[in-house]
Amino acid sequence: MLRHPRWARVALLGAVLGLLPVCAEAQGSLASAAERARRAWQTHQPAELVGRSPRVTLSLPATAPAEALGPAQAMALFDDLFAQAVELEIVVRAVRSTRADAGYAELRRRFRLVGTQEVAAQTILLAFRQIGDVWLLAEVRVLQ
Repeated sequence: MLRHPRWARVALLGAVLGLLPVCAEAQGSLASAAERARRAWQTHQPAELVGRSPRVTLSLPATAPAEALGPAQAMALFDDLFAQAVELEIVVRAVRSTRADAGYAELRRRFRLVGTQEVAAQTILLAFRQIGDVWLLAEVRVLQ
């Protein structure tokens, strides 16, 4: 058996433990995917919202319904949307599986348009697909 210095074993253990949150996050349930999406929307982080999804279909206010977009295009549209609002509250209202590898989440968003005091509300429907142990965002529909 090879002997490693104590510091090498400690470093290896630290590296392995450092990877655990990433693995645990990737293997979450549909409900945890919905919660991650909610947090990403709340904090205006389109890269976290889109994640590793190869294509996302978007239906956003004031834009024509798009065909499936690549991550960079989807994030650019979210950047534009997020720049117009200050989030007040986003809650997950429902999470449902439609098949073993597909499901959706319904979010309720309360926000204020930048430069106004007017509070508005929207329903956001998020469709997810499961690839292996990972739930990926497939579609976003924002309803007035």
